[in-house]
Amino acid sequence: MNYRILAAALTFFTACLCPAAARAATLLAEAPPKTARLNEVVKFGVIGGYHFNASAPQVCGARPAFDVSAGGLKCQFTSGGGQAVVLNICDDKNTSCMTEEFTIMVAGRAAAPAAAAAAAQAQEKSPMEGFLLNVPAQALKQARREKKLLFIDFFGEWCPPCRVMEESVLNRPEFLAASRGMVRVSLDVDRALAREWVSKFRVSGYPTFLVADAGLHEIGRWMGSGSLEAFSLWVKEQETWKNQPIAEAKNAAAKLDAAGKLRVAKYYLDAKNWSEARAALEGLKTRYAAYLDASAQLRIAESSAAAGLPAMYKEYIERFDGRDGQNAESGVMDWIGDLYKLEPAAAKPYIEGLDVLAGRIEKSGDAIKEGYIAADVFSQLSGVLDDAGLHEQAAAYAGRSADAYAALAGKAGSAGLAKGFRMSQAKSLMGAGRYEDAAAVYAALAESFPGEYPFHRSYANALLKLKKYPEALKEATLAANLSYGDIKLNVLLTKARIEMAQNDKAAAVRTLRDAMAGADLPGDSELPTHGAYQGLKDYLKEVEAAD
Repeated sequence: MNYRILAAALTFFTACLCPAAARAATLLAEAPPKTARLNEVVKFGVIGGYHFNASAPQVCGARPAFDVSAGGLKCQFTSGGGQAVVLNICDDKNTSCMTEEFTIMVAGRAAAPAAAAAAAQAQEKSPMEGFLLNVPAQALKQARREKKLLFIDFFGEWCPPCRVMEESVLNRPEFLAASRGMVRVSLDVDRALAREWVSKFRVSGYPTFLVADAGLHEIGRWMGSGSLEAFSLWVKEQETWKNQPIAEAKNAAAKLDAAGKLRVAKYYLDAKNWSEARAALEGLKTRYAAYLDASAQLRIAESSAAAGLPAMYKEYIERFDGRDGQNAESGVMDWIGDLYKLEPAAAKPYIEGLDVLAGRIEKSGDAIKEGYIAADVFSQLSGVLDDAGLHEQAAAYAGRSADAYAALAGKAGSAGLAKGFRMSQAKSLMGAGRYEDAAAVYAALAESFPGEYPFHRSYANALLKLKKYPEALKEATLAANLSYGDIKLNVLLTKARIEMAQNDKAAAVRTLRDAMAGADLPGDSELPTHGAYQGLKDYLKEVEAAD
């Protein structure tokens, strides 16, 4: 390490030229790696008593560090070869600042040409009726030629609500009629060809349905599943905005009519820009607008740890939970969980009334427009309660969600059209702690559709919970051989966990290192590939430290 004392250049510091012997060998929490992969994100922290200097540059090869805070920062290396890292660190008394300089050798395969990448991923399912599949350039060209909007379906094969939408909404005549003026394209987010648009539109959850014009300007987006009626209505609404992308609407929000302002406010809420959402809602007199404003107010108060937050929760829960005969709003479920984490006693009556609230939301016109069905309400309540630490109640609602999804699967008409509901049923069974029941559902799916990796992957996770390690390893291996992209990294992480459960440390290390060596890391550090890769790195460190 090379240290430079910078105190003389900083007039507000008292110079402290401490003897080298008194200084730690490194001020970093861990010794920096000697090597890294191309596009890899490397995290650095500091030892106690020191912090990264926010006023000085933090250099990571050809790029500055990002996500810089007092205790940590990240570097991403987008060029190969030796990359010089220069990190500026000060002691917490601000008496001296020092620089750590070192070199990391960056190696990794260059991105394959588009044609080669496409050929490498040629094996895939057939597109849905009326859809293109994994050909964004072709879809964009068609939209420009035909002067149509783009309807983009960002999905994952492993994602239960994605499958539900494919099998019960996107294949239905009502939806196809609503979207007939659009070029429809589905993008598998685990395939490299999807990365450019996932990055451009900052897609962060699945499914995400996005409508854009032929200039790739966003018109609107819908996140999650939804009923056929509600979703088809939303698609039709996007046609009315086709000449005003959301970016333009945001800039002209003050001049928009009530519907336009509501559209902008909902966009800001989805983006967690609470103050901007409130500004867009100003002057709107509807109850639904008041509910959205309350949602923004609560998040602002939450972020500032406002003293009156519990009272605000109680006021808004009772105002929007439907007790007055008006629409019950779905966000009330989250508010009750948030209140419980602050003041359990204050939340107790609302917790005890969740069954009544669930019934109101199921019948609420606003919730129906948002796409809620009974199974979704039970599932959300399970998640809220689990997050609040009420695990027994959470398991009970997960069980009710599983029963509701099972009923929907029974009405689907065929096993092929019920896959999404069965995946949702099994996921809820896992949440209820009914691992044997979940394993049985996954086993049936894996047997009926042996070429689809999601069922082997999920079956492996259920078997791991049941401590049936040899069977779990078999399923995880099958899933790894069938999967690709980001999800393959997650599957291999599961495989390594199973191997460690079998006390086979050497196999787990080999699996993790092979997975990391084969990862294709994108230049955009926000893409989920980096999170999956970091998970492998973290678990490898844990495994190597194990006895």
